[in-house]
Amino acid sequence: MRQQRFIGLHRQWSSSRVLLVIPVVLVVVITVADIVAPADIVFGPLLVIAPGITAWFAGPRTTSAVGALAIAAQVFMGWYSGLLSSRGVIAQVIALAALTALIVLLCEVRERHRRQLTQVHTVSEAAQHVLLWPLPVRLGPLHLACLYLAAEEEAEILPANWVGDAPWRWFWPLRTSMPTWRSAMAG
Repeated sequence: MRQQRFIGLHRQWSSSRVLLVIPVVLVVVITVADIVAPADIVFGPLLVIAPGITAWFAGPRTTSAVGALAIAAQVFMGWYSGLLSSRGVIAQVIALAALTALIVLLCEVRERHRRQLTQVHTVSEAAQHVLLWPLPVRLGPLHLACLYLAAEEEAEILPANWVGDAPWRWFWPLRTSMPTWRSAMAG
């Protein structure tokens, strides 16, 4: 029963939503620490950690929202201390806003590259299915077999074909790799 509730809770909250608690709690803790600390100890510059951590697991919108929360906390700390119009607090707010904008920009670039990679992967997978037809099991008296060995971890092209028990046609990367050839023939 207890495990079923946990599984249901896990389905409702994705891991990125749970991780979002970390930067929000950091903003709150840094704000409270700055308020209760003596005036000569300043925790405001640490607020840049929150959007930096958020960019690690979230997209640009969520990162900009956490950055806006950090900027609001910086402004609140300046207002609470009565130094909102001082050069130090204004410089901290501008620096935090600039770093947040840079982090959001980098997050957007990462997302754009991720979308492009997904599109390239989809096109290459479609091309693979069009170009690489499955071999028939028999071709007259010959028994055929095919083994697809990837050139890279994510790749799926480069078939190694053989007829019967003897190697028939190997592509050049497979010819240079004897351990791969031996494991293919053993399997």
